[in-house]
Amino acid sequence: MHRTSHRLGDLQLRILQSLWDRSDSSVAEVHAELKPERDLAYTTVATMLRKMEVRGMVTHREVGRSFLYRALVAADEVGTWHRSQNFGSREEWFKRTGATVVFAFYGYNESFKGAPGLDGFKGTLQKFVKDTQATGARVVLFSPIAAEKMSDPDFADPKEINENVKLYAGAVESVAKESGAQFVDLFAPSQAAYQAA
Repeated sequence: MHRTSHRLGDLQLRILQSLWDRSDSSVAEVHAELKPERDLAYTTVATMLRKMEVRGMVTHREVGRSFLYRALVAADEVGTWHRSQNFGSREEWFKRTGATVVFAFYGYNESFKGAPGLDGFKGTLQKFVKDTQATGARVVLFSPIAAEKMSDPDFADPKEINENVKLYAGAVESVAKESGAQFVDLFAPSQAAYQAA
């Protein structure tokens, strides 16, 4: 299966997971998050972030005397699957674990590409479903959830985001119907729940 990915060491993957959880992070913030689970020097985290920036995985901006880092690579998308170096491909993992059912939650991250990215997403999702079904596993496709309107004025109104998410939820449903995969709509119920709250 063709996909864009970075071969990551365990530390690089853990740093990306930290950055995916927040918008911008200083070296000190990443170090503080990793410190309880790994005995790392501050300079190790700083060096790794600089190396990851050279590889195009993160970027930084200067605020005062600090660098704030953010991830440039998305968390999982149907065509991107970041795992540590020796994890193996999806197909290898499905075979190794003997997966008989695969739950796939795709479309939200991809929806930020808007309508121009829809055909590419749909084609990649079709290939993923076909390749996964070829392993003997049953595929259940879940639509992305709606973005919630927050009371905090610093959060954007989700109207435009949800217009794109709805397009991608429709594409997921379409691929499910075409491929015989089961489909679970999370978009409409989540949007209704947010409006009722």
